[in-house]
Amino acid sequence: MKRIFIMLTFLLFPFWASAQWSAYITGGVGGAYETMSESLFLVPQYTYVDGYSSSAAYGYSFQGGLDIEYFISPRFGLATGLGYTFSHSPGATLNVTGGSLETKWHAEQAIEIPISLLWSPDRRHLSTISLGLSSNFSLMYNTLIVYGSGFLWYNNYFWGAHVGYSRQLGDRLRLGILLNRNLNWYMEEIAFQKITTDVGSGTLRARHYYTNLLVTVSYRLLGGRKEKK
Repeated sequence: MKRIFIMLTFLLFPFWASAQWSAYITGGVGGAYETMSESLFLVPQYTYVDGYSSSAAYGYSFQGGLDIEYFISPRFGLATGLGYTFSHSPGATLNVTGGSLETKWHAEQAIEIPISLLWSPDRRHLSTISLGLSSNFSLMYNTLIVYGSGFLWYNNYFWGAHVGYSRQLGDRLRLGILLNRNLNWYMEEIAFQKITTDVGSGTLRARHYYTNLLVTVSYRLLGGRKEKK
């Protein structure tokens, strides 16, 4: 074990000594825009009518976590980290199995692991633009919820895309704006009963997505970048 520790120390020393890495604690608050698209499963044709209907609602969101950045050149870098994200929009209260109420039906709660490409227009990294993807592990029950005439479940694992901009305010503080979008649904619901419409009879399936716009504040805990001349 001691040899492994020594070897890792020597291997990681150039990374630490280069002073191109930074660790930030980050938090953000903002708006959430939930969209829902419905598909109709027709019988006896056994076909789907995609985009049958759609709706949207505004809510709020917040997130926080740790971000690690490493610039591999004066202008380009990579970032990752670990965070917690929560989004909520108004919705009906569910009567779930057993008569209990679920008040956070339209809510997304997840552990997030982002991977981003960084670009700075200046060598001092006063401004940074980020673009990337995130892996999201849902914290919303992860079990089938039966209610009334239908059921729903939360996606255990889903992807997101993000783009952001941040600006340094002094030596350690920075302010930014971040746009997140679900690439696949975080929640799905299906109605049990047959629904009769002008296009036939069938069963509705709805999938829910979130788009979030947040104002972020970050504080540099460790690391730092050398000023490029």
